[in-house]
Amino acid sequence: MTTKIPASGKVQIICGKEQLNLLDKVSALRKRVWPDFLRLADEIVFKMYELYPDFQISLLDGNNELIGIANSIPLIWKKPLFALSDEGVSWVVNTGLYEKYPIESTNLLCAISITVSDTHRNKGLSKMLLQYLKNSAWKRNFISLVIPVRPSLKSIYPLIPIDEYVMWQNKDGLIFDPWIKTHLNLGARIVKICHRSACVTASSSQWEEWAGMHFPGDGDYVVKDALAPVKFVNDIGTYVEPNLWVYYPND
Repeated sequence: MTTKIPASGKVQIICGKEQLNLLDKVSALRKRVWPDFLRLADEIVFKMYELYPDFQISLLDGNNELIGIANSIPLIWKKPLFALSDEGVSWVVNTGLYEKYPIESTNLLCAISITVSDTHRNKGLSKMLLQYLKNSAWKRNFISLVIPVRPSLKSIYPLIPIDEYVMWQNKDGLIFDPWIKTHLNLGARIVKICHRSACVTASSSQWEEWAGMHFPGDGDYVVKDALAPVKFVNDIGTYVEPNLWVYYPND
């Protein structure tokens, strides 16, 4: 099914197989926004559009330029939400793309990422995409929309444990991290930390290409855009990214 809905101003929301014509633009947008070391490979992203086109969402501006995307995967879930995997994004991708089950049996929508062009930040597009994801889940009577949230300011504080960071509050007593706060304001509730949402292991030369810095010896290094230090042992760097599971209840 493909829908095209006029949204805010000249922004259009597109969902369904029509997006298969946008895959080059999807790849280009993700390359502009996501860190090289963390960005999912095109073959993985394209497989989501192939298998689950109705659960991928694109935003186009008045010039038909792609300015935002939401990627999600439907799963079968029969356990309490607090049993969600500690591997977050990795678990969703591996389960949704490589385990075979009928889509009509799925009952849980798992968002992988929301990506908005730098030129269109702070215009409410992320909220628009989140709302559409919620609508996609509710119209299918899914039990919940769940998201392994990547806190937007955590990379500024990579040495602070994620368990402490997510509890930080600003002077008004509100959640410190803007992206976590956005989810909570839209009705999400916190489930738990997923400490190993993504794990990236590569040679020091590959990391130097990604990070634009040198790693001359073993140790823990702070890398731009990383939420935690990258650990190097014998010229191999390992990055383990923590996220925060949240869920939107189908009230």
